[in-house]
Amino acid sequence: MAETVQSHREELDRLKRDLSFANERAEDSSRNKSSEVSGVMAKYNRQLTELEDSLRVRPLYIHGC
Repeated sequence: MAETVQSHREELDRLKRDLSFANERAEDSSRNKSSEVSGVMAKYNRQLTELEDSLRVRPLYIHGC
């Protein structure tokens, strides 16, 4: 009986370690995706600003000719 209890405890410890490792991987993945989304948004905002600036300059160029 003691061997069975010990075996169950070892299995429970192994499962807890596996779960902890899986949680760490999920958190890492989440941080990576968050960073990736931030990068995409920064690029989008930069391009949007460039387009807005070029549209502001363009009417001045056309009217100035």
